[in-house]
Amino acid sequence: PMQAEALESESRAGTGRGTSTIDEAGKGTAESAIGGYVVNLQSTTEPPNLTDVELDAVFNRYTLHITEVILDGKLWHRLGLGFFASYAEAVSAQQALKSRYPGAWISRVTSAELAGLPKPVAPGAPSVIRAEKSRAKQEKESAKEAFLAAVPEAEIAALMEEARQAMAGNAYSRAVQLYTKVLRYPDHSYREAAQEFLGVARERNKQLAHAKREYEKYLVLYPEGEGAERVRQRLAALVTAREAPRPALKSGRGQKQEEGGTQWRTYGSFSQFYRRDVLDIEPQGSKITQNRLSTDINVSARGRSDVLDTNIRFTGGYLKDFLDDDPESYSHISSLYVDLNHKETGLSTRLGRQTRSTGGVLGRFDGGVFGYRMRDDIRFNLVAGYPVDRSSDGVDMDRQFWGASVDLGTYENAWDFVLFYIDQTNEDLTGRRAVGGELRYFTAERSLLGLVDYDIHFEKLNTILLIGNMHLPGGLSLNAQFDYRTSPFLTVQNALQGQMVTSLSELLSSFSEDEIYQLAKDRTAESTSFTLGASKPLTEKLQISGDITLTELSGTPASGGGLAVPGTGVDKFYNLQLIGSNLLKPGDITVAGVRYSDTSNVNTATLSLNTRYPITTFWRLNPRIRLDYKDRISNNSTEWVIIPSLRMDYLLQRKYYFEVEVGGEYSQLDGPGLSNTTSTYYLTAGYRIDF
Repeated sequence: PMQAEALESESRAGTGRGTSTIDEAGKGTAESAIGGYVVNLQSTTEPPNLTDVELDAVFNRYTLHITEVILDGKLWHRLGLGFFASYAEAVSAQQALKSRYPGAWISRVTSAELAGLPKPVAPGAPSVIRAEKSRAKQEKESAKEAFLAAVPEAEIAALMEEARQAMAGNAYSRAVQLYTKVLRYPDHSYREAAQEFLGVARERNKQLAHAKREYEKYLVLYPEGEGAERVRQRLAALVTAREAPRPALKSGRGQKQEEGGTQWRTYGSFSQFYRRDVLDIEPQGSKITQNRLSTDINVSARGRSDVLDTNIRFTGGYLKDFLDDDPESYSHISSLYVDLNHKETGLSTRLGRQTRSTGGVLGRFDGGVFGYRMRDDIRFNLVAGYPVDRSSDGVDMDRQFWGASVDLGTYENAWDFVLFYIDQTNEDLTGRRAVGGELRYFTAERSLLGLVDYDIHFEKLNTILLIGNMHLPGGLSLNAQFDYRTSPFLTVQNALQGQMVTSLSELLSSFSEDEIYQLAKDRTAESTSFTLGASKPLTEKLQISGDITLTELSGTPASGGGLAVPGTGVDKFYNLQLIGSNLLKPGDITVAGVRYSDTSNVNTATLSLNTRYPITTFWRLNPRIRLDYKDRISNNSTEWVIIPSLRMDYLLQRKYYFEVEVGGEYSQLDGPGLSNTTSTYYLTAGYRIDF
């Protein structure tokens, strides 16, 4: 008979939070859960009839198994499905199975289950029954899971960006590898996007059966996800792909089919945010320091055909300043470009205002990037354009640059390299001429990012950057960073600092070219910093992290009428944080921190508390407070500063976002002949509409 388990609720209370489970021998010994989650489908006194177990194909990658539990002297057979990397993933599966197994519940994987699954089963298909795993192999996999769980999101974000670039360059096999790697990591914010894009990458790589499975999995895990509508359309197209002619995808939001077989989709956002700041200094009184409305729009249009992928993007807006004294209203364009990728030839180009942070390019510019992928692991790039300092600037044709680079990798599923040459002119003078390289190394256990930039014209090292991470058993993560760079970045434009003129052509009337180049070097300091940090989970909900940073900024000499600037000496910063999650409610985050900085001018001790509390799924509160105590060495004064704030945001129908934040800063300065009280209050309110 198919009975309900007599003490099922008690059992759930014991195992649902990973606290304990009763051993199979009936001894009643508590046994700690050691990671992962299982969806328990049913519990019966008789072994389940496997012919009655029906699961969709999307669950084929999970293990269906039976465990035996003795409660009050009675043997129960639990039919479980696992193992899920995160609780959220298990909940999504539970919801998908609810109609068939309404009593399904979630528990943590126990050591008994991980030790060897004595009765692994697969419904209706004995030939695909999974073999029992040895304890040694299970221990190895458990250690691997510990490594994966400790990877910081910054590394995962870098993998997502690399995968995006691989998709843009039609390297779909590489994109599949990268998205698969991202999905190996549990509990991070990129899982939903990676799951969708993995399906897209497999579809474009002509792996239609694999793509169908990935789309099905997405809909099970994220039935109300942001990309659910897109995935349903793609899945429908795959299901009917064998019919002739193949039907076009149904038009979704901002999506239409053009003649010639190009499928277009448009999306973006429109936002407006108001900011008002009031400064109150005793006894002078109060003054409005900010009173402005920022309006921004972000629009993208993507066209896809069998021959060409097209992406058109605009990001910009207008800032309206309401201050009575010297208002600074202006428009700005952060990006405005068209991106074309020809699938058959591997040629690509991006033309317009854009931002690039690789290949020796220093950020935003107006111009073009031209690429050719010779094969999956070799891509050649040419870039040319005009540097842009601020998004409100127009095209500055007095400064121009060109460069070439080659992207190499990925090798051994871990190594990527970039080699580059860049040449820039400023008003007919050599602005910068540099060679360099980048490396990226990623595995589940460790990562390394490196950058070298050397200016062969100034014969000066511009940058050496090394960032390394290592994840050890037990969740311990170590990180280190060494950063040497010129400050500001060395270009001939630095020669204008401290001068009465605003252009190099005017400076040429007083100095020779060689003297201007020397002035540029003289006005450029050297910044060096080293950071060593570590983090470790203390419990399932608490993690501790800390780091020590040493920085130094060199001085610059007097020359050409410019004054000498002394260096800072070695400044020291110490930081410790305790991070809690799901303390009061699933989804909440609390970060408590203490920081101490020891610099040449002031020593500062800081206490901070930053929390995010979800009132509902779409409504969140974010109260924050910071307390500083500053000991100013230069004038023998002390200062107390308290900075409280409260932010509330609300998401309506997944497309309308509202945010309000109020806060302030109160400071009290005391010293010989000094007594100053300052207060600042601010209000920010706005909305964003996604379309």
